[in-house]
Amino acid sequence: MKNLQNYGVQELSAKEIKETEGGFLSFVIAAGVGLFAMGIHDAIDHPQAFVDGFLGKRSR
Repeated sequence: MKNLQNYGVQELSAKEIKETEGGFLSFVIAAGVGLFAMGIHDAIDHPQAFVDGFLGKRSR
């Protein structure tokens, strides 16, 4: 990355890279949202199994 000045840009600092990438917290939040959405999807597809699991009943 020697010739960045020719394009009118400069290299990112470590702090700027972390801000651009979002860091670890963004990954954790995205994973949590994904798992929550998957749970909602499964509850819609299998409502009786969802209710049984919510109430602590055993599977049939």
